[in-house]
Amino acid sequence: MLRIWKNYIFQARGDNLNDYEVKDFYRSNYAKDFAETHAKYMKVCEILKNCRRVLDIGCGDGSFCTMLMENLKNSEIYGVDISEEAVKIASSKGIRAYQSNVGEEAFPFGNEFLDGVFCGEVIEHLYNPDHLLDEIYRILGKDGVCILTTPNLASWYNRIFLLLGYQPLFTEVSQKYGVGHPFRWWIGAGHIRVFTLKALTELVTIHKFRIVSKIGFGINTRVGYGERWSMIAKVANKIFSNPSLSSDIMLVLKK
Repeated sequence: MLRIWKNYIFQARGDNLNDYEVKDFYRSNYAKDFAETHAKYMKVCEILKNCRRVLDIGCGDGSFCTMLMENLKNSEIYGVDISEEAVKIASSKGIRAYQSNVGEEAFPFGNEFLDGVFCGEVIEHLYNPDHLLDEIYRILGKDGVCILTTPNLASWYNRIFLLLGYQPLFTEVSQKYGVGHPFRWWIGAGHIRVFTLKALTELVTIHKFRIVSKIGFGINTRVGYGERWSMIAKVANKIFSNPSLSSDIMLVLKK
């Protein structure tokens, strides 16, 4: 996974999961120490370069917001995260950060307040992604742009793993044990809703978004199995660049 998540596990139990339990769990489990120069994040900065107000959903400690501030010097950068600790750290970096459970609560912004939204590697962690998409649509301006990224369930390697009887990467059947995967060190990152390109495009269309572009990103060669077999990963990234087969999916959306 390209964004660095440490024990980012969402314990989904439907209506039995109360707000206190979720916030308590995420008190210290949030995106942190972001230090990526991956092409995906440079692409985000490029797409959002003309936006005046930009929101990073799931901002964690604000590390990627800092990257946005460095690249979008004339923009106001906002962040939301469920973790109170993360929001305090992000705020100390000069980011307008707010605490919010983006899978359940209304975002702390007025209608059409923002003209740029980045939702990177968040939707797959939520019990209710429909609420997230409805809120993004509400706060996004008429000419605004939303960038949505998520791991691809139907990536080329997951198709092979499933054919061989393995559990696809980015899916987990246990919170504690990495069972069924080809790599025994894989424990996972708490993904609840995993998407193929087809499923994701159908869902955002239902939520009234217009898809501007579909972009595929390859295996990150700086972490995990991508780092272990970087040469193989680099070759595979060139061959399987189509978003339906790529490791990660990026959708650029407008109203």
